[in-house]
Amino acid sequence: MVTYTDLHTMELHSPAAVAIGFFDGIHVGHRKVLDSMMGYEQEGLSSCVFSYTVSGHLPQAKTGLRYLRPLSLKRRYLEDLGVDILAMPEFESFSSLTPEEFARDILRDKLHAQVVCCGSDLRYGKNACADASHLVEDGKRFGFRVEIVPPVCVDGRKVSSSLIREYIREGRVDRANQLLDRPFALDFEVIGGNRLGRTMEFPTINQALPEQFVIPKFGVYASIALVEGKDYPAVTNVGVKPTIGSDRILAETHIVGYEGNLYGQHIEVRLLQFIRPEQKFSGVTQLKAQIARDTRNSVEYLKKAKGCTW
Repeated sequence: MVTYTDLHTMELHSPAAVAIGFFDGIHVGHRKVLDSMMGYEQEGLSSCVFSYTVSGHLPQAKTGLRYLRPLSLKRRYLEDLGVDILAMPEFESFSSLTPEEFARDILRDKLHAQVVCCGSDLRYGKNACADASHLVEDGKRFGFRVEIVPPVCVDGRKVSSSLIREYIREGRVDRANQLLDRPFALDFEVIGGNRLGRTMEFPTINQALPEQFVIPKFGVYASIALVEGKDYPAVTNVGVKPTIGSDRILAETHIVGYEGNLYGQHIEVRLLQFIRPEQKFSGVTQLKAQIARDTRNSVEYLKKAKGCTW
């Protein structure tokens, strides 16, 4: 997959089917848009995803929303899907364009779009002034077709990144994962900790959770850690570790059966099931006993879960 991050160097040399969207988390609704785009490969079109990045500020800053997944996971997912080209310029590099300028200068001239696939909630152009129906008219004007993909509803609710964030904040990661094309995951650098887990015979990896990402409900989760191409059963605590008096939000994961050094690496940890809320214990002995119970509960859950064979 070829990735472009600069509008000035971004130019395709063959006709393309283009999917437009931020694709935060890549849920089942996003997947329908991406599948529609990929389907046009049968017509000889390259597959191109047009998304964007925002430096310094979140695109949802005014509403307090946070990203579902790091950019690394978005790229990995799209590459695994077989996308040919990922265009991810800075939002500010095109946010001042009128709808017509965006359709002409970017979709037609730079991406050579023959077909554009989008969700029904698409907004584009300066101040998000145009919608999907406007893009249909722009497509007629500038020579590309537009396929508007209807939303996906589950239990009467439209699947959206906002709904998934709500579930994650409530600790309902199992529910969120039903709406995501891949389980909700943390993919951040492993940092040094106080090594308390190792002294209790439960070594852990620590990952700081950046403030621009959605923070799951504090507590313990059954999880899977992806290390060196292998899935390991794991148990993850998200929170501030009140027993030792910390106030820093961390994800602390005990990876069952792995003893290597992962400091400095980005490790993907998939949260699958909420086990219990975070709690403060009277001492290390009680904490150690609870970690042992949490580990057993996590492994037992993973054994019963579809596709797990531990």
